[in-house]
Amino acid sequence: MAETNTFIEIVQQAKLGIIHPVLITPQELLEHIKDIKVSLPGGTDLPTDLDITNIYELVKLSDLAIYYANDNIVFILTLPLIYQNNFILYNLIPKPVCKENNCVYIKPSNKFLAISRSKEHYATYDEFHYTYCKHAREFLLCPEIHPLHPRSIRPICEVQLLQDPENVPYSCETMHVQIATTIFHKLRFKNEWIYITKKEVIFVTCDEDKESTSHTLEGLGIISLNETCKGYATRDVLIPGKID
Repeated sequence: MAETNTFIEIVQQAKLGIIHPVLITPQELLEHIKDIKVSLPGGTDLPTDLDITNIYELVKLSDLAIYYANDNIVFILTLPLIYQNNFILYNLIPKPVCKENNCVYIKPSNKFLAISRSKEHYATYDEFHYTYCKHAREFLLCPEIHPLHPRSIRPICEVQLLQDPENVPYSCETMHVQIATTIFHKLRFKNEWIYITKKEVIFVTCDEDKESTSHTLEGLGIISLNETCKGYATRDVLIPGKID
């Protein structure tokens, strides 16, 4: 009976992507993965350092499959491989420069840019689907969907801007627009809003406070609210959400 319960527990945990220690201990798994790492393809690596403190994180980033064949229960652990270069992901939001109501900004060619820390390789995305990625403690592990481009052969405006040029590169498309009202743009995964305004007074009310506070916004900046507060502007209401 005890063996049956253990077997059921092993299968149930496998469905959740967890390796039961009865199958293999964390230390044994670590030693096997160290042997595998020696024969990895050139230019690739495992997403975490190989030590006992990271073994659970590595399993969480891996895919665990289980199936039945020839009176045996087979477990397959597929380890993800990464490039040895890490990439920084940018959500490209234009920053207008205004004089009175007349503004100019650089139009992004794509919504997202992923670029290596050396700025030698990059990829662009019209949409970036976070649900395709696995979340580690300090980074996202994402599948390679779009091709990588070398900066030296195929430079684009956004990559050139990251080189801090003295002048706006010719590859950039500048746009002129009149902005007569306040604009708020909420940042993803944060209770923060980018704003651009000539002058705006916003009233902030919080659950724990009986009275609201007023704040004057001018120019371009970022306003942040905690989860228990709301911001009331002339034409907009800023409502924060729960942030994990």
